[in-house]
Amino acid sequence: MTTHTMNTQLTQKENISLIQKEDTTRLVNSRLYGQFSNRQGRTTLVDRYVEAPMKISKTHRMNDDETLYVCMMDASPGLLDGDEYDIRLTLQEDSKVYFTNQSSTKVHPARQRGSRLIQRLDLAPRARLELMPEPTIPYADSSLHAATTVHLSEGCQFAYADIVAPGRSSFGEQFDFHSYKSTLDIYWESRRVACERIAFSPLIHPPNALSSLHRFSHYGTMWLMSEDDYAPFIEQLRSEESHEPLQDMEAGMSLLAEKGMIIRAVAMNSWRLQQFFHSIWTAWRKEICGNTAPPVRK
Repeated sequence: MTTHTMNTQLTQKENISLIQKEDTTRLVNSRLYGQFSNRQGRTTLVDRYVEAPMKISKTHRMNDDETLYVCMMDASPGLLDGDEYDIRLTLQEDSKVYFTNQSSTKVHPARQRGSRLIQRLDLAPRARLELMPEPTIPYADSSLHAATTVHLSEGCQFAYADIVAPGRSSFGEQFDFHSYKSTLDIYWESRRVACERIAFSPLIHPPNALSSLHRFSHYGTMWLMSEDDYAPFIEQLRSEESHEPLQDMEAGMSLLAEKGMIIRAVAMNSWRLQQFFHSIWTAWRKEICGNTAPPVRK
C-alpha cells in the first residue's frame, strides 16, 4: 500500500524518467547524427551528436582535398537482441563526404526482438556522399531489419555499397540466422526513383536455391546515383569485363529508370565483393565525378 501511494505522488517528469530507465535495461538505442558543410571549398563536420556505443573518429582529408573522410566507430561487440542504431547524415550544398565504419557490423543472436539499423541520408544540391560500410555479418540465431532512406536533390552524386555475409564462416556458420531484412528508398526532389526490398529467411527459403544465391554464399549490391547518362558508363564496364572475365563470382548491372544504375554481385567471400565494388567505385569517380579514387585506409 505504501508503494502504491508513493508511485501516485510521482510527477509526470519522474514517471517519464522511470520509463526511459526501464527501457534502457532492455535495449540499446544508439544515435549518430552528423551535419556537413562546404566552407571555402573544403567539407567540414559542423555539427554532430552521438550516443554510445557509436561515435565518430577524427575526420581526415582525402587526397582530392575536397572530400572529408568520416569513420564511425562502435565500442560494443555489435548489435545485440533489442538494439537499435539510428544514423542520420545531412550534407549541405557542395559538401562531399566519404563515410565508412571501422569494422564489419556484427549481429548477435536474438531471442526476442532482433536488431534494427536505421539510416537517413539527406543531400542538398551538388552534395556527394560515398557510403562504403564494411560487410554485415548475421550470427547464428540473429535477426536484423535494416532500413535506409536517401533524399537527393539537384546535382547530387551518391554511391552506396552493401555486402551481406552468411554468418561467421570460419566457425562453420552458413545461413544459420533467423532473418535478414533490408529496405532501401531513394528519393530525388521528393519523388521516389528507386526502391528495394530484400529478405533472407533461411529456414523458410534456402538461400542456396537456384532462385536465390545458388552456389554462392555472399551477396552485395551497389547503387550509383547522379544526373549523368549511365548508358556509356555501363558499356565501358561491360567492355572491361569482357577482356577480364570475373572469377569466383557473378555480377550483373542495370540502368535505373532514371538518375543512376545498380550492380548486384554474389561471391564466396566478402573481400572478393569489396574488390569488385572498389574497381567500379574507382571508375565511377573518374568517369562520373571527374576525380581519382584515393586509397582508403582504416
